[in-house]
Amino acid sequence: MRLQQLNRIPDAYTIPPGTKIRIPVAWSRQHTEGVTARVVNIHGIAVLKRANMPENVPVELGMQLYAGDEIKSENDAFVTVEFSDKSRMRLQDNSHICINEMRVFGDYGLVDTLIELQQGRTENTVPSKSEIGTRFRIKTPSAVSSVRGTDFRVGTLINGEDTSSEVLTGLVQVSSDQKAINVSAGFGTVTALGTPRLRR
Repeated sequence: MRLQQLNRIPDAYTIPPGTKIRIPVAWSRQHTEGVTARVVNIHGIAVLKRANMPENVPVELGMQLYAGDEIKSENDAFVTVEFSDKSRMRLQDNSHICINEMRVFGDYGLVDTLIELQQGRTENTVPSKSEIGTRFRIKTPSAVSSVRGTDFRVGTLINGEDTSSEVLTGLVQVSSDQKAINVSAGFGTVTALGTPRLRR
């Protein structure tokens, strides 16, 4: 019934061949077991905070990362993380992220990744052609940047509330509480706790 309403199908018993039907990703079966990320490069000092660990530990090359993990990079340090869909995030120095979600939808796997950037900047590369689908999002206090097949940067500004998003290749959708805009390569946004403003 819900699927019929969503696709505006008047009679569910007489659907013409070739009709395209939209099925929301959220309706698919999802799982998080075995969905991890991996540290593929580390320079300088960064620490990992994990819920079941009594204290922070140094980030090391090859370390497995799980949903809920937090990473803080110190001065002149960076960490590169690779996710299961081959997306990569480079955490720059003096930055702090939390891996909020890593999950797979459906039997064949749309990989959904949500990173919360609490401080600093990230550079991100999301593959445009992959055997599996990808939804990669960076969340800050004022905006969410969602991409597929894009190189982009996201950073928090000094006040910790505004967000800068810069698109190097592809297309990024930046959404705030007020609106959403698509940002193409060569452009960027500065997002306050309100409406994104485009800038070149």
